Amino acid sequence: MAQSPFLKDASPMNTMAIPGQSLTDTPKQRPWEKPAKFSQPERIFGAIAKNCKAPSARKDIARLLDVGLTAETIASGMVMNAFTEGFCTPDVAEIIKEPLVRVITRVGLDEGVEDINVVNELPKPSMSYKDSFDLMETMNPEKYNKMMADAPLYDGEEDTMDDAEEPEEGMSEGFIDRREIA
Repeated sequence: MAQSPFLKDASPMNTMAIPGQSLTDTPKQRPWEKPAKFSQPERIFGAIAKNCKAPSARKDIARLLDVGLTAETIASGMVMNAFTEGFCTPDVAEIIKEPLVRVITRVGLDEGVEDINVVNELPKPSMSYKDSFDLMETMNPEKYNKMMADAPLYDGEEDTMDDAEEPEEGMSEGFIDRREIA
């Protein structure tokens, strides 16, 4: 990278690339600028999985899992490294990540690691229809009322909400009688 002779060692900003420098560098010097060495997911996965099963790698993986890193984080690092070193393309790296998580988890279990964190964060459950309609009723009552008025009634269903009566006092609130036992 270019460095200004006037500001030598004055700032780390001097080591930054000059705008457009990547357009004038010699092409095909970086691994990601060349075709990947493996184009088939099975072949790169097999190579990485074989490396994961080597004794030194097994110990390192077990140590990382034991300190709390997730198998997904370790797999992400491995496939990122495989991509930046030119072994595979980004799409192949993403394809092999999930099965690689399984291999890493298996290595951890075989090495006796307890409490293995497999994924970074479990997906949050999506909002239910009831919750979304409750929120709409609060935030946008006009739209809610319009949707409720336009909602179709199904066979045998009547619009009884307008003329519904309150239950009598002392009436059961369901199939379980909620009487006080004295």
